[in-house]
Amino acid sequence: MRALLRQDPDVIMIGEIRDGETAEIAIKAAQTGHLVLSTLHTNSTCETLVRLQQMGVARWMLSSALTLVIAQRLVRKLCPHCRRQQGEPIHIPDNVWPSPLPH
Repeated sequence: MRALLRQDPDVIMIGEIRDGETAEIAIKAAQTGHLVLSTLHTNSTCETLVRLQQMGVARWMLSSALTLVIAQRLVRKLCPHCRRQQGEPIHIPDNVWPSPLPH
């Protein structure tokens, strides 16, 4: 990872952050202007911050390096026989989602 930073890449993709050393190098790379993309197996965005702190990354480093943390949830898809129409459609403001939602 350190050898990679010597090449001065614009974007760095790390498969998964598993230990404190990898986390620290990724955070330092982000602080020096690199776009760092990675995964960290947690159940929520809040847990991601806690896990990084448990790996030894200081809070001030997190606040200066993190731009976005996303958590993914898998949603079950209902079969055509089990699903039913929802009562009233949900209204989402145009500034949140400008185009209509698919049915």
